[in-house]
Amino acid sequence: MINQSLRCKRLAAGMTEGQVAEEVARLVSAQTGRDLAIDGNYVSKLERGVITWPNRSYRAAFRMLFNALSDAELGFYPSRTRRDAERWLTPSDGGGTWSVLRARS
Repeated sequence: MINQSLRCKRLAAGMTEGQVAEEVARLVSAQTGRDLAIDGNYVSKLERGVITWPNRSYRAAFRMLFNALSDAELGFYPSRTRRDAERWLTPSDGGGTWSVLRARS
């Protein structure tokens, strides 16, 4: 699923995918002291929906860069959700797996 939210934010800012990557890398480095390898290809994967949930540092930097209040505003979502877990359970589980998942949530 294409991430139109992120793409629209980037285009509205007049930035290329590479420029967004450079700015996110700068913000992450300023916040964490770590130099991370992010490039325009990574931003492209986010926009194309290949990657839907960047790591915590990247999400924070994207929110800061685009002045977003939430990850959802940028079209980010975890690919593994509780609904996914329910779908993969089989009757042969006897409910044991589901009980563990419910206890963790």
